Amino acid sequence: MTRRLDRRLGRMSPKARTPRPGFTTEPDDIRVMSGWLRSWQVEVPTGGVDMGHDMPGMISKTQILALEGRSGADFDRLWLSVLAKHLDAGVAMAEKVAGSGAHQGTKDLAEKIVTTRRAQIEQIVDRLP
Repeated sequence: MTRRLDRRLGRMSPKARTPRPGFTTEPDDIRVMSGWLRSWQVEVPTGGVDMGHDMPGMISKTQILALEGRSGADFDRLWLSVLAKHLDAGVAMAEKVAGSGAHQGTKDLAEKIVTTRRAQIEQIVDRLP
């Protein structure tokens, strides 16, 4: 069962597997960064369901509960709002790395993330009532 009214919203998730050409997905970004950590012999962080929920832009338990209680257009509106904040926090982090990172590959990925996430935010804003 899906709670969303607009089926296109599933493709807007940062975890979506089919980005536009030249764009990245969150799983792809994580895979690349994890590969760098392994090549540098640095432990790749692992986490459970609650990992990162206290980071800026991460969905809170309160927001998860609010989403569980909604469906249709009401769910879509809240989901889009939460997702836009999540993506915006990612843009802020990526901009910082792009401007001051030491590893060129990381800086390049950060710039790609900024472009991709800004485009996703623009799509979200266009769908918000």
